[in-house]
Amino acid sequence: MQYKEILPVPALRQFIDCYWVLKNNDKETYRNRILPDGCVDIIFNFGESCKVENHTLQHSNTYLVGAMTSYQISYISPNADLIGIRFKPFGFNCLHNFCSLHEITDATIEFDRKLAPDFLKVSKFSYAYLNEYFSAKNISRENLSPLPRIINDIQNKSGRVGVEELIDQCCITARQLERIFKKEVGLTPKKFISIIRNKSAMRELQQRSPGTTLLHIALKYGYYDHSHLCKEIKKFSGQTPSVL
Repeated sequence: MQYKEILPVPALRQFIDCYWVLKNNDKETYRNRILPDGCVDIIFNFGESCKVENHTLQHSNTYLVGAMTSYQISYISPNADLIGIRFKPFGFNCLHNFCSLHEITDATIEFDRKLAPDFLKVSKFSYAYLNEYFSAKNISRENLSPLPRIINDIQNKSGRVGVEELIDQCCITARQLERIFKKEVGLTPKKFISIIRNKSAMRELQQRSPGTTLLHIALKYGYYDHSHLCKEIKKFSGQTPSVL
């Protein structure tokens, strides 16, 4: 199985995390664990059908994958051929006129081709066409504030920030903040913070130097103790720290 990521042109990098390609030229089906990251994806299926949890990605269809609150298991069939667009949190609704993303949280839906990049052009021209397609979008400056600043703050602090702190910094109410997050990200601020914090803690756990304990990492990222950290890792990844 082959997987690679390609960066978009610089002007699009505030909205699109990457384009990705997944192909399986082997004779076996691969089981893949997908972890939540707060992002929304568009997926084009040019190969055989693949299964993600309870949804099958059919050949020649385009799909929209909402932000996830827990891990999902995908099954990559032989002759699978997928191209995806991973949008940064808030990036999708800056480039599309769509409903509240909270309506598709933890869901995979068939995406209306009138709203998506042209399937045949993606197949023929791939990333070059996608860069042209999204660069031509008329991006409203209204959609760019205040969410990008809030999300960057959460990510820069590795999720070690509270909702109240964000409210104070941005001079908005808790209700306004939650409404913006649900519409533009698909998650509540609290859930998004938890995902980023857990992702950061898991990364440090995987890269930890000798002598760094679970308790050290737990306290660094604001968990009560190592058992609290283990419980959160299991919730988001379905795995214990020992198998990461």
